[in-house]
Amino acid sequence: VTVSLGFTGTATLTTDYTRSGTSIVIPALSTSNTMTVGAVDDSGAPESEPDETVIIDITGVTNGTESGTQQTTITIVDDDGVPTVTLSATPLNLDEDGSDNPSVVTATLSNPSTQSVTVSLGFTGSASLTTDYTRSGTSIVIPALSTSNTITIGAVDDSGAPESEGNETVIVDITGVTNGMESGTQQETITIIDDDTGPASVSIVTAPPSIAVSSVTFTQSPVAEVLDVSSNPVVGQNVTVSIETGGGSLGGTTTVTTDGSGRATFSNLSVTSGSPGERTLRFAADGEQTVSGPVHVSYSQGTYLDLQYCGSNPLQRLDVYVPNNSFPRPRPVVAYVHGGSWVSHDKSEEDLLLWADVRAELLGRGYVVTTLNYRLATAAASTKWPAQIHDLKCAVRHLRADGIDYGADGNEIGVWGASAGGHLVAMLGVTNGVSPAVHDFEGSLGYSGVSSAVQATVAITGIHDMTATQAPTHPELDVGGAATAFASWPGASAELDEASPIWWASSDDPPFLIIHGDTDATVDVAQSQRLFGFLDVEGVDAELQVVANADHNLEDAGGTATPSIAQLVQQVANFFDAWISY
Repeated sequence: VTVSLGFTGTATLTTDYTRSGTSIVIPALSTSNTMTVGAVDDSGAPESEPDETVIIDITGVTNGTESGTQQTTITIVDDDGVPTVTLSATPLNLDEDGSDNPSVVTATLSNPSTQSVTVSLGFTGSASLTTDYTRSGTSIVIPALSTSNTITIGAVDDSGAPESEGNETVIVDITGVTNGMESGTQQETITIIDDDTGPASVSIVTAPPSIAVSSVTFTQSPVAEVLDVSSNPVVGQNVTVSIETGGGSLGGTTTVTTDGSGRATFSNLSVTSGSPGERTLRFAADGEQTVSGPVHVSYSQGTYLDLQYCGSNPLQRLDVYVPNNSFPRPRPVVAYVHGGSWVSHDKSEEDLLLWADVRAELLGRGYVVTTLNYRLATAAASTKWPAQIHDLKCAVRHLRADGIDYGADGNEIGVWGASAGGHLVAMLGVTNGVSPAVHDFEGSLGYSGVSSAVQATVAITGIHDMTATQAPTHPELDVGGAATAFASWPGASAELDEASPIWWASSDDPPFLIIHGDTDATVDVAQSQRLFGFLDVEGVDAELQVVANADHNLEDAGGTATPSIAQLVQQVANFFDAWISY
């Protein structure tokens, strides 16, 4: 019996399958026979295709009859894989004015398919269709044998609306895939940047530091916040900072774009030029602006010479030594007053008693250090006492009022001086708060109303009782310049009483450290002992250091001076640490 076969279905002979024949011959006296159909692997083709079929029908029978209608279907299962779909969009931010339009949303297949793939999309988010955005479709059809296709989303400018609505979003999701499948969860968010009003306000949420060092990055980064009229943060807005008052220029990044919270952080600002003094900073964004509180810019570390502290006399000047920038500002300040019998020497001399070594030690500990000149006495009446104390009082007032220019704290002022300088700093200490109605130690050189009080005093080998020059118990006093400085020297007088620190000692005086050599032949050690006694009676925190075997310069005299200069340097620095250090 010969059974003739017909072959139909979606599979293609040779490409998709093979067959061993087109008929089946059943031999005589047998009841069955076979033929075979085999699948062909088309893995060399990159595209995906659906499962395919081979349908076999009986088309005729010789020496027999078909039993009804016979048909069998063989399915060839595709092994190329179902394509997966990913979603992307660019750009993700669209300006509302349409300048960035459109955002292109792309659906991409993992591999091509012989069938078209339809990707259905869902749209959510805060933006409204038509009012805020348009779309070119709600699905993406990827043609057969292609791997991607797109739709577009465009921003709609609603500038006719008076209100600001803030940034809005279009969230695109895949809701279904025909002839493919979503790769995990695919979602893209497109942000429409509101441009209805832009910034309505700029405010400072973190202020710049109140004090900064010239050309050194601010210790506190200013932060400006930009909001629209509805108090929503304005994202992606450029904010520019500049110097509003005070002059000079800024270093670092001066234009910063606001973050997702509408804030711009200026992390590396500094004032790079201009003289010390107050600055205010202006933060501006698209016509809106605000001004910071004052930032006082001080000198950077280094030495600054011949700065006028008061008046116009060339001797009314000081030198300033500013410590390393690593020390946070402001710093306590200590001023040195040189000796020279009120008539000689200068702040520029490095070998002044206990000057250079103490200066180096104090700088290393973070103090601002100054050394003061003052009018030296001559025959001219304007240079005689009390010109010297008037100058130094004004210098202290200058440090209190303007010391911030040097990075100094005007409320933490110490003084030290030797010989005539020891007398002058003692006068600064004991005349704290003396009213001009009692005696005018202040003068009228400037900074009226500013206190000249000092917070710690170190008096070295000074004369403190001018009237003792007439006492027979002190015949060895030798202060050669006194006759020039004091009009009534050497006689008992109100002038000499008023110039004697002992007579002004009171309970409100600052702490004192008094140092004197026990063999001083210029100013007897009894002078310092006498001052200590008066201060002690008043209850002032006072120390007396008598240096054994030491002359007026605290050098060896009749033996080894004890304590040594090096030890005295530490003692002086430690004293200031105890009373004015941070």
